[in-house]
Amino acid sequence: MLKILQMILSILALITITYIFITEDFTFQPLSLLLLGLMLLIMTITLFQQGHKGIALFCAIVMFIHMIVFIQNIAYRGILWN
Repeated sequence: MLKILQMILSILALITITYIFITEDFTFQPLSLLLLGLMLLIMTITLFQQGHKGIALFCAIVMFIHMIVFIQNIAYRGILWN
């Protein structure tokens, strides 16, 4: 179940990041940050379940930093704005 959710989140993040890259319209940047943060959360849970505690801890730290950037982005700009 987690692998399927991870694949869905990664595909959605790839679509939003590709859209941002091609159009240079950063309206969906907070959405892509949220999708990548959730994907990192699922990766962290999966790695802890598999017993890779060192890699999972590193992934958790990166996820927390990523979510802090997402929260700051929302606080300064809003979720979707022009």
